[in-house]
Amino acid sequence: MPRQTRTTIVPCIYQDNHGYEMIVSRNGRTFRKRYPRTKTVGWLKNELQRQIEKLARKGPRNGVGALAGDVNLYLRTLPEGRAKADREQWLTAWTTLGHLSRDQITPQMVRETMAGWRVGDKEKDRAPGASTMNHRRHALRALYKALDGEDAPTPCDNIKRAVERREIRVVPRGVALAIIRQMHTSKSAARIKILARTGLPHAQIGRLKPEDVDLDARVMRVTPRRKGAGTQARTLPLTYAAVRAFKQFARLDAWGPFSSQSLYKTFQEAVIRAKDRWRGRWPVGHVRPYDLRHAYLTEVYRRTGDLRATAELAMHADMSMTARYADAAVSATSIAARDAMDRRPHDGTRRKRASRQE
Repeated sequence: MPRQTRTTIVPCIYQDNHGYEMIVSRNGRTFRKRYPRTKTVGWLKNELQRQIEKLARKGPRNGVGALAGDVNLYLRTLPEGRAKADREQWLTAWTTLGHLSRDQITPQMVRETMAGWRVGDKEKDRAPGASTMNHRRHALRALYKALDGEDAPTPCDNIKRAVERREIRVVPRGVALAIIRQMHTSKSAARIKILARTGLPHAQIGRLKPEDVDLDARVMRVTPRRKGAGTQARTLPLTYAAVRAFKQFARLDAWGPFSSQSLYKTFQEAVIRAKDRWRGRWPVGHVRPYDLRHAYLTEVYRRTGDLRATAELAMHADMSMTARYADAAVSATSIAARDAMDRRPHDGTRRKRASRQE
């Protein structure tokens, strides 16, 4: 009777129509055995643990155990070619852990090593990119899978992929205001002003309804955001400038979805007029409507110095995303510290300017 496709009960234990099969690898050794269907899952789990401990007591084989020796053993299993050369280069980055056995390497050690890469090499003064870091992490994980089995745990399992951190495009507040002043009255201009005064993305503005905005209480209810990890619906406060923008928004009946192309066209026409007025003194390059969101959130952090409040207004699920705005702004705390350092002591009496004769 042919066997059906097997299913995984727990890692290293499989089931088919003939019974169970256990396959576990440790330190270069593999244990493989079949069991009848009369065995329970609980008994198989205990047997799996017993076999793992038994393989551990036998110790390493063929130099397996220390990571440095494991790398050489693993590379011998790969065919010659570019792929092997790349894998060898990526595994070389883990030499700081080479004296440890695979069982001693923890996820925290992996995180600390990757954090050290982000700092960069002091001699070369260059940190690897996110793609290189992900290749190195994947190479280490592949080594564990090759030597310990596909279902064996690795210290890389719960390590998130590195993401290239791109700097945000910062538009000075004065430039943003100059662009807004050059806009003629229209629905697109009203939507751009809402973007500049609230920091809401295009899609959020298009989903706003009249009942979502309470100008008397100066609050608005924003629908859930789907981008990235997503955020729940929430109620956000409005500044007086945002209230004025919403009054014009309502008068022009700019509610509902709209084309981002029309928004971009209106914005670029205003940019051209602003550049004419600032002829020879325009401080930035190409700008987009979305840059007004960056300008608003950067200004929020600059005035408050509160990263959590900025993340709340930005509707960010991950505060590390908000940290980019903090990097682009001088916080209120830093400004207060500067002012405190610049303040001269005052004893209540006005000092007289010394005469030239003295």
